[in-house]
Amino acid sequence: NRAIKVLNIKQKIPVHYAYMQLAGGSTWWTLSNKCIRYIVDFVEKNPKFVKFYEHTLIPEETFVHTIIANSPFAKQVVNTVTYADWAVKDAAHPEIITKEHVPSFKNSTFPSVYGNKTAEVLFVRKFTDDSKPVLDVIEKLYRR
Repeated sequence: NRAIKVLNIKQKIPVHYAYMQLAGGSTWWTLSNKCIRYIVDFVEKNPKFVKFYEHTLIPEETFVHTIIANSPFAKQVVNTVTYADWAVKDAAHPEIITKEHVPSFKNSTFPSVYGNKTAEVLFVRKFTDDSKPVLDVIEKLYRR
C-alpha cells in the first residue's frame, strides 16, 4: 500500500468496462446459488475484467461487489448480515465483542446500501481465544 502511494500508481478500469459502476464492501458475503452462477459466468466471459483485478489494491473488497452492483442482483443486495462494532474511527479491525455488545445485535437489522431492504444479524465478529464467556452468553440466549 505504501509503495503504491509513494509511487503514485494509478490504474484505470479497462475501457471495455468503463460503463460499470465500481463498488466495494465487506469480504463477508451471503450469496444465492443464482448469484454465484451469475458471477462465475461473468468471470468466464470476461477475462480482461479478471486480469484488471489481478493488479488491483484490495480486490477481495471490490471484485465481486462490482460484478453484483452491475447485475440484475443489484437491487436485492442488503448491506450486511454480520454484526461488527466499528465504533473506533479509522480502526484497522472491528472491536472485540464483549457481553456489553450482546443487546446491540439481538433483533437488530441494518439498512441496505442498495434498494429498500434491511438485513437481520446472522453472524457476529470479532472474537478472540478469550471470548468464551461472551460466547456462553450468546449460546444461552440464542441457541434453539
